[in-house]
Amino acid sequence: METLDAVEVPIRRLDDGLLAASLVRASGPSPRRRPPHRAVPAADVSVLVPVHLGPDSGARDALGHAVRAAAESRRAGRLVAVDEVGADPRASALLALLEPEIVILASGMLTRRADSDVAPTLHAVAAHVERTGAVLVADGVDSLRHRRRALELGATHGLGRLYPPALRAEPAERFPPSPTWSTPDVETPTPYATVASGRVPVRSTEHLLARMTATLEAHAATAGPDTLVLGTFRHLDHFCASTRSRWSGMAGGVAHAGAYAVGMKAGVESGVVHAPLDPADPLAEEWNVVVLGAHFAGVLSAVSTHHRHPAGDREFDYVVSYDRPTVVRCARSILRRGPSPAARRGTG
Repeated sequence: METLDAVEVPIRRLDDGLLAASLVRASGPSPRRRPPHRAVPAADVSVLVPVHLGPDSGARDALGHAVRAAAESRRAGRLVAVDEVGADPRASALLALLEPEIVILASGMLTRRADSDVAPTLHAVAAHVERTGAVLVADGVDSLRHRRRALELGATHGLGRLYPPALRAEPAERFPPSPTWSTPDVETPTPYATVASGRVPVRSTEHLLARMTATLEAHAATAGPDTLVLGTFRHLDHFCASTRSRWSGMAGGVAHAGAYAVGMKAGVESGVVHAPLDPADPLAEEWNVVVLGAHFAGVLSAVSTHHRHPAGDREFDYVVSYDRPTVVRCARSILRRGPSPAARRGTG
């Protein structure tokens, strides 16, 4: 078995080189086997590498794992960091979902040209840093040129061969240097339970809700490649042809589009990741559309009254919110559910 050596790498301020923290990373000929960064002391920070957000069922399960891992880290008093941001433009969606206290830019961001992928990533990172006070660290600062590039990208800290190893008695700044903020991880069973808390639901017909849903989906389609879109449709019959068409058209422009319903088979259709719901899951009683990205956040959540309007339409009680922490909690409440039944069977 290949042995990888552990190397302590300092994180330093870009402006004056002051030590901020140290990371332990493995060195060796096989980068694929390199474990994620771990801060020293390891009990203080949990570093999550970006999950694959391609159109497959593994992306859904990986997002759920990331949500649960971040929540467990914070309950243990650790900070959350997301590594390799910018390696894939879609991975910036993790910033809105997990709200990490530390963002580590991929080393490739320091060598790539300012192309159409770099700019959206920087806008997503800037929005996240402004909202949360997160620290932006650039990886791969191996020269003064890389340091200048890191500063141009908005990073305040860096790590790489430019910086000497940390001395045992070397003074270090407080890290993060300023207070940070993230949405409190108050677990609620479903989006409706989250959004309806403190709000008065509105009673409406299915026809109006369908139009409102389509409008929110239209916002999602233009919200950018760092956007997560999640929809729960109660039963497969309600994920009708027109809805399928809208979601298929939207999926190519967002980081992840996930649809959930009772009777839905796990898989991918036209870029939309499908997931079955257990009929006993409270989520199976809700009609939800959750849109979460760097620059837009919105949710529509409804439950059936099990009555019909005099005109014949089914009636629902619904709530709408554009409050970002509320939308974040709604997205997490859907994604924190365990792997799909198909995935569980595959691991057995």
